[in-house]
Amino acid sequence: MNLRQLLLSPGGRIGRKSFWIGLIAIFVISFVTSLVLTIGVSIIRGQGTGSAAIVTPLVQLALIYPSICITTKRLHDLGRSGWWQAPVYALWIGGVAFVTIGVSGLGGLLMMVAVLGGLAMSVFTGFVAGAAQPNRFGAPEGAGDKTADLFA
Repeated sequence: MNLRQLLLSPGGRIGRKSFWIGLIAIFVISFVTSLVLTIGVSIIRGQGTGSAAIVTPLVQLALIYPSICITTKRLHDLGRSGWWQAPVYALWIGGVAFVTIGVSGLGGLLMMVAVLGGLAMSVFTGFVAGAAQPNRFGAPEGAGDKTADLFA
């Protein structure tokens, strides 16, 4: 599975190694893009690093879909639907909404629960071994290669 397919397609299954490679790729893309755009906007506007407050959330927003795709494929490997990650995103969106309308205490609490839930989801999906057999989401990652080696 190539990096484009890993980051932009929610279908199929991936193992733990591909999951961590995908998360690291998203982290690197996020960090480098935020850094480059922040410096670029600062140079163009002639301002300090305050422009990061605008640029970084936009980069994070753009990386939500690849994060969902990677986690969905990993959940598929565990025999679970990608919808298992929906509560984490719902809590986060709810927290942002409450902070936006001025209820920062409840919003902060919801975002903290979302972060803890996201960490628990990452630990669960990143460290628990997937099913060795095909399931309703397809064959395990690399299963085609192993079968070809068996009959070669």
